[in-house]
Amino acid sequence: MPRPAGPPTVRLRRLAAELKALRAEAQLTREQVEEQTGVNQGTLWRIEKGQAKPHNGTLETLFDLYGVAESRRTELIELTRGAKDPGWLGQFKDALLKEVMPEVYAAYIGFETEAKTMNTYESSFVPGLLQTEEYARAVMIDGWPMEADAVERGAHPGMSGAFTCFKFGTLAPDIVHTESLAGALFLELQADVERFGLAFDHMRAMALSPRDTGTFVATLMAD
Repeated sequence: MPRPAGPPTVRLRRLAAELKALRAEAQLTREQVEEQTGVNQGTLWRIEKGQAKPHNGTLETLFDLYGVAESRRTELIELTRGAKDPGWLGQFKDALLKEVMPEVYAAYIGFETEAKTMNTYESSFVPGLLQTEEYARAVMIDGWPMEADAVERGAHPGMSGAFTCFKFGTLAPDIVHTESLAGALFLELQADVERFGLAFDHMRAMALSPRDTGTFVATLMAD
């Protein structure tokens, strides 16, 4: 059985994409992989979705079936070793991380750390990376009823309508993060990622230029 993945990480998603691509190159279905190796279809599905970290033995079995060269095997095994490391959050103990930060936000920060670029649309709030501590506290306390200790831990009430497109270049497939009062959601389907990317491009094209934006903000401040 594969090990539970915990919060998704860029490395785990990259490993998942690599293994799925290798199976496609070998022109094998998951059913055929199970028939020839004994690796359960459900297990393989979770591995290829980045929902589980495979054991080295499972990896070697798949490598043998897919005909993976030794140099590529070494690269992917090294990738597997760091697959559960959520960027700079890895310096904290797992128990402490779970206590102070919900899993979904740990995943978000991991993606934020590894992304090559981030395109963020916000209709109601200053984006998180630009918030001051005072602003963040006001949003959490006034925006949605919360316990005082939850505010101190940095929990987040959710922002309706906002989304962030994470672009990882060659590291991993791109991903979109959305939030509402119902919770946070990571979208990985190519069609979803492209749809949000197109929406962002349209809004960026319609927006004021940096110079005009500065003039507009200065006018509002003067009024």
